[in-house]
Amino acid sequence: MFQKSRVDPESQTEKIEKNRKVLEYLVMRLTFINPIHLPAMTESYLRKDFHFAMYLAYAYGKVLKKFFQLSLLSLIMLLILVITANLIFEVVPSMEIQMYCVFSCIFVVLIILILL
Repeated sequence: MFQKSRVDPESQTEKIEKNRKVLEYLVMRLTFINPIHLPAMTESYLRKDFHFAMYLAYAYGKVLKKFFQLSLLSLIMLLILVITANLIFEVVPSMEIQMYCVFSCIFVVLIILILL
């Protein structure tokens, strides 16, 4: 009646990675905002030595690191885009065709990078 369920190891690692990121965020928040020595049920308040600007800079840095994280494939694609644009400017005589080709290459590369 009941079938044995197989656990996919990839889905387990994805869940573990997701939980690790959530716990990392919670620990970071606790370290910066909430005093560690207080019990969990008391009212939360900012410590006297809490530097909110430092906390925001740290959080903002983590967001920027994730946003600008480039893979090897994206760097190779950007290199190919630059080489293609240089070749187009040397070979094609018309400026309108040059601009059309360059912008279409940029558009294609951006779409591919977004889909990755």
